[in-house]
Amino acid sequence: MSIELFKPYVDFVFKGIFKKSEKSLAYLICAIQGWPDDAIKSITYMDSELNRSQQDGKAGAVDLFVEIEDGKKIQIEIQVLSQECYPERAVYYASRLHANQLRKGERYGELQPLICIHILVFNLFKDTRALRSFSLLDEKSHEKLCDHLKIVFLEINKADLDNN
Repeated sequence: MSIELFKPYVDFVFKGIFKKSEKSLAYLICAIQGWPDDAIKSITYMDSELNRSQQDGKAGAVDLFVEIEDGKKIQIEIQVLSQECYPERAVYYASRLHANQLRKGERYGELQPLICIHILVFNLFKDTRALRSFSLLDEKSHEKLCDHLKIVFLEINKADLDNN
């Protein structure tokens, strides 16, 4: 008799693994970001529901949404199936999460940087690069506007997991 194991990229398995082990989640984030293994000291799990901004607005939820000790917010999504307009979805979720940080009367200076990590089990881009990081840059000079928004895509089919 063989036992069928769930794949770690199945939504509920992924969430279960990383909600139970802060250390594993911290290591995953550090590895993808290129940070030292011990860069994250603490993680606070946050509400992953995307509340409607308007009565007839689109609702949603992200897989994991956490805050680390320096205040940065980090969203992590695992996506198995290719989805039309996935980059637009990633920007939409990032925009909602960033905008939802402030409450009435709070100042823009209270906004914290947001890093959105999308782990894809399909190929989104045509080349062989597994890891891509997008942020707000001037189109001509590539000068960074600010560090408040970064969207990262990791295409695991392209990743050399043994050597990276």
